[in-house]
Amino acid sequence: MDTDRIDRIRLVLRREKCDAIVLRLPENIVMATGAWPMNGFSFAIFTAEAGPAALVAPSCEDEEMCGCWAEDIKYFTWPRLEMRNPQEAIRDALCEIVRRYKLGRACIGYEGSFDCVAPSHNAGEARVPCESSNAMLKSIVPTARWLDATELLHELRSTKTSREIARLRAAHRVAKFGLERFHEAATPGVSEAAMAATVYEACLTRGVRLPGVRHINVYPQVSSGPNAHRAWRPIVTTGRRRLRRQWGGLLGQRGDL
Repeated sequence: MDTDRIDRIRLVLRREKCDAIVLRLPENIVMATGAWPMNGFSFAIFTAEAGPAALVAPSCEDEEMCGCWAEDIKYFTWPRLEMRNPQEAIRDALCEIVRRYKLGRACIGYEGSFDCVAPSHNAGEARVPCESSNAMLKSIVPTARWLDATELLHELRSTKTSREIARLRAAHRVAKFGLERFHEAATPGVSEAAMAATVYEACLTRGVRLPGVRHINVYPQVSSGPNAHRAWRPIVTTGRRRLRRQWGGLLGQRGDL
């Protein structure tokens, strides 16, 4: 448990006279509870008094939440053919949490203005807070005072704890595995796609062996030849072009763990 992070969140909530905060974005949930949602379908509740109070998560993620700091984890059935409407199940769980922590007339923060977000582990299918999900939250506690906590969360995330710095260093080690493989594989005739694949393989197979690392997402991008001069962009096209001796190749990659 990152007690430094928990204390920092509590301090900021009390400073802003905010009793609790509801989190939906994976990047904020992992900061506040230590759990990285697999599908982005989770809700976390952090209170100024109790700290990481509760996490509402899909039942399919039960084995992934063993490191969660929340006092209470409530699972709803998803995805199953016989499941009830997951939105109704989430609502019921949140209602119970509101009653338990007496948040009926509280000041509650929410993620109201994020326009650039990081994905869950399932990066190909993003779920983000929107008007309908925020409306659901407000309908659960209509007597609460709702506060857009976007700037508050940005402030909290701008400085890292010792535990978070250690995680960043682990991410850098994973990136190093990929860069080393890139230099080994950068030979004439190899395609950009093949190079990206071998970089991904190195990051994944070697990265999961690092102490404390359970999940890794990496996004290698290789750009070569006439297209290499545009490799400064946040995203480049990686295709079937093959490296030639007179060409250079540039690797860019992003990662989460």
